[in-house]
Amino acid sequence: MIYRDRTVVADASRYLSLTAMTMNPVAICNPTNLSDIEKDWKTSARAGYFPNPDFRYNLEELKRVALFGNNINGYWQQIRNNCVCQNEIDRVILQLLEHRACDAMLAAEIAAGILQKEDLRTQSAIITAYGRPSSSFTMRCYHALENPATYYSCNKPRFSEAKQAELEERSFKASEIRDTFNAVLDYYGFRPAWQCVLDPQVKTIDARDKTEDGQPRLVVPNRRVVNARSMATLIGHEIECHIRSSENSRALLRRILGGTPLEPLVNLLAKADNEQFYEGVAKMSDVALMGNGATPHPFFTIAINLALNEGKSFSDVAKTVYMLKCTGTGTRDTAVDFAWTVTRRIFRGATDTSKGFAFTKDYGYMAGYDIARNIPAYLHDYSTFTLSELKLLEEAGVDLMSPAYPKKDAIKDVLGV
Repeated sequence: MIYRDRTVVADASRYLSLTAMTMNPVAICNPTNLSDIEKDWKTSARAGYFPNPDFRYNLEELKRVALFGNNINGYWQQIRNNCVCQNEIDRVILQLLEHRACDAMLAAEIAAGILQKEDLRTQSAIITAYGRPSSSFTMRCYHALENPATYYSCNKPRFSEAKQAELEERSFKASEIRDTFNAVLDYYGFRPAWQCVLDPQVKTIDARDKTEDGQPRLVVPNRRVVNARSMATLIGHEIECHIRSSENSRALLRRILGGTPLEPLVNLLAKADNEQFYEGVAKMSDVALMGNGATPHPFFTIAINLALNEGKSFSDVAKTVYMLKCTGTGTRDTAVDFAWTVTRRIFRGATDTSKGFAFTKDYGYMAGYDIARNIPAYLHDYSTFTLSELKLLEEAGVDLMSPAYPKKDAIKDVLGV
């Protein structure tokens, strides 16, 4: 790469990275009042009434992300106007950077839409970022629900039934989850770049490349308790898939950009916001450990179809998911819990849940699982890129066969099972 003005490129790269790495579209769409409304909603649902909840959001965080969006395009334009590509790898790097700048601007648009209570605006940005399930994929999901034997292959769990029962008797409190995760991060050499922390604001255990302060971390709800079987699955999913992929992608980009004015962009370039492939690889890990029970289910896509294409409200979607789940072997309480989880995830970002709305990211679990099972396994080491981006890198001559952090077996070596 030839740089017309190295100082301008270096400064713009640093500012772009510092800004965009704090703009997490999933985090800003998570309502802040879920704990306050969940119990009452489930009580009503068990009595046969499925309310439309009133979601609240972190307004200060939304304002910050929306405001930062004004700067993203300017930084990207400064870099593009001062870089002259000399080869195919240079061109691919600028393509990746354009993708990441667009991701950040979409996050800002989502934030602005929620702030202004313009759900159509928010919905448009979400679909641009995450796509939407096709009609054929939606039909496949309905077929999988009606004919499970044609969808679920024979996936044997890693542990025997006796071992599973033993693992389920062993529990981990939140502090023990954190300490075990940090031990695995040390095992792979991912600290201090990554830390596991307890967070009273989150609802799920989650590896986050993008955070409010730009520091990647693995977050754990401060009251979370899991058994050892779940602990093994979380290690495989969050660290050996998600975080290991992030670190492999970062190491790859450091080899290309180290010592250049674009080096500050390594962490940003390494992680796409579209997480279909990323989640698909992690679901493969879940299935390898847990067997068929961990196979991604079709309900997210069905809920998205009801909300997005049929305009169904939160109430209607939840009621349908509940009825579909009730036809199986689960209890009514289990069906209510499941309907709440699916529907509140689909309606993330909505300010009026009485109208159809869909945070479409979650259909990617099943779609990504299909993709990940049918491509060369070596690409799994870089799942933070999209498949189309990996194709661009390979065509440019980048070696993807030698990851900096090959997969090991932390479940055996650290957890001891």
